[in-house]
Amino acid sequence: MSAWNYPITPDATIVIEATNTLANDGADPGSLDATTANIACLRIRGIAGETNDTTALTVTSSWTAFTGNNTAGNPTASNMGVRGEFIISTGTGAASDPTYVAADHASVYVAFKEKFTVRAWASGGALATARQSLAGCGTQTAGLSFGGFIAAVSAVTEEYDGAAWASGGALATARYNLAGCGTQTAGLSFGGFIAAVSAVTEEYDGAAWASGGALATARQSLAGCGTQTAGLSFGGTTGSNSAVTEEYGENSIYLFKVTSIKQAVNRASTY
Repeated sequence: MSAWNYPITPDATIVIEATNTLANDGADPGSLDATTANIACLRIRGIAGETNDTTALTVTSSWTAFTGNNTAGNPTASNMGVRGEFIISTGTGAASDPTYVAADHASVYVAFKEKFTVRAWASGGALATARQSLAGCGTQTAGLSFGGFIAAVSAVTEEYDGAAWASGGALATARYNLAGCGTQTAGLSFGGFIAAVSAVTEEYDGAAWASGGALATARQSLAGCGTQTAGLSFGGTTGSNSAVTEEYGENSIYLFKVTSIKQAVNRASTY
């Protein structure tokens, strides 16, 4: 009994490319092949013979033998001898023709290949308003595009449903070379260029944009990721390349403390 390990490429799966069988009675196992595409395959041949003969398989040139196994006893035809060989090769075939004792043999030949899942772009619905240097966020079936440049800076916002774009609420401040993050119903736009680099931040609720907290460092051609309440901006240019990174989130205002102080002052003033 033997075991072999065949490493495969990450993200690949193993599938059968081709098979073939052969029955050869009263002779050696015979020649067997399986036709494939001109690709690299792991080719394995398994042989079962009605024999208790322990003779080792003489493998086909360039092939490697599996460790054989036998049952023992009489008569010979009531026993089984198992042999096999394999090769990894590129081409449309690789004949297996090993030498073994004469007996009634049954063989199976299987060619395996690696299957890769290749991700590729396919056509989707075109933007209603063609423009450059815009930003976006969301998902493939709930996307959001905003801003950009046509003949001038643009405030156009469009929502994507997985098939087509529809108009959304326009940006309050038109700009291009901006960045974005979040979702179609909770989007965030920040930075960009109008007549100069911009620090403007706006929040989208699925219908309209509203002002958010401005970037600490105005810049254009920056990038972003995250969500509307936990956003991240980084890089870009202020006139020269920028390494600035900023985090966007909610800042708590402790109004109860202010109220408590006012109450304390008011009480003190009554004495």
